[in-house]
Amino acid sequence: MAATDGGIEKNGGYLTVAYRKAGSASQPYLRIDIEDQNTNAPNTNYQRLTAGYAYYLNPTSKVSLEFESIDAGANFAPGQPNSRLTGQYQIIF
Repeated sequence: MAATDGGIEKNGGYLTVAYRKAGSASQPYLRIDIEDQNTNAPNTNYQRLTAGYAYYLNPTSKVSLEFESIDAGANFAPGQPNSRLTGQYQIIF
């Protein structure tokens, strides 16, 4: 997706792929995010690749674990870690 914000040209988008077999509680997934905050300036890129696994405890709750690999330009997210591991419990309603 491309857009202009106050005269600054930006690009970005994401894609998520997940698979959950019928009757299964397991769901692996992949996601890629790409963003360029200013197409005319260097080091404003951001890319994140996420690989995760969700397990549905019942129809209204799940736990998930995901690993993110992050490549951020120096001007985009200074001081941000290059990777992280996240766990989550989610209630669905």
